[in-house]
Amino acid sequence: MPTDRVAHRLVMRQRHTFCRAVAGGESFRAVARKYGVSEKTVRKWYRRWVGGRRSFHALMNSRPGPRTTRARADVEALVAELFPRFKGVRLRREMAKRGVHAPISTIYRAIHRLKLAKPRKRKPRLEPRKMELPFGYIQCDTLYLSGLAGPVQYTAIEAHTRLRFIRVYNGMSIFNSLDFLSRCFRFFPFTTLIWSTDGGSEFSSAATPWVFNKSLFTQALEYGGKEHRIFVGKPHLNGRVERSHRADREEFYEILQERFRSEQQGDRWTEEAVRQVPERCRYWNEEREHQALGWRTPKQALEEILGRPVELDYSLCL
Repeated sequence: MPTDRVAHRLVMRQRHTFCRAVAGGESFRAVARKYGVSEKTVRKWYRRWVGGRRSFHALMNSRPGPRTTRARADVEALVAELFPRFKGVRLRREMAKRGVHAPISTIYRAIHRLKLAKPRKRKPRLEPRKMELPFGYIQCDTLYLSGLAGPVQYTAIEAHTRLRFIRVYNGMSIFNSLDFLSRCFRFFPFTTLIWSTDGGSEFSSAATPWVFNKSLFTQALEYGGKEHRIFVGKPHLNGRVERSHRADREEFYEILQERFRSEQQGDRWTEEAVRQVPERCRYWNEEREHQALGWRTPKQALEEILGRPVELDYSLCL
């Protein structure tokens, strides 16, 4: 009996085909030879098809309708006597000692039929807590354009307004992180308070550990906020930037990669992606509406907080 729904559908279509062939005047034996089944099978499904008013659903493996279960009186009598002193496998073993053999599913059905099982008290489901982050809280992370090597996208997103700055580098290093940080200070038209990172080597590596007790990235942040490292293995604590990376993959990089692959220029798509990064950044901040912002753009949300129009320099993305 096929369990896959698609496979079951295909089998039903074959049954429907040879039933129509029999109804068209062909003999049972000829139809059986033609479709590679036994004559008994053809007769069985033809009778069921005719009895079901020649409906396609009459050819299902199990006929639709409520199932009737046969209750075993000996099982129910022993269950009523032994439950709840014996439960589960111990109940089945005790029943076997008394000469009553039954699968565990039959035993559990008898327990529910006799209404002996008490429903468990479930804890009330807690409402998900909405994380309120202050204005000026920056989440920072990196994203490989393809695989685990090659060009890397550095991303910094303001958690309250979703305003974002991105730039692509040839690889990950502490010096690329410092260059990205300096560009962020010039891009964001407000004072940053906290920079949240995952503590990766591109942010936490100390280039000269024998001189400094902290990384160069942490030292550079002292002029524009402080660093906050999330717990290891907890990427949801940087959920804003992780969600933006997912949008980049689905809405930008995968589409661009598929277009170049169809044109048999699969190796050149990263060059085109780097060239379109400023436009992608502008689209995110000024055109893409966000449900979390009440279907506003990040730039509109930022101007509402600052109370003035802002101009963003996307040439810093190049």
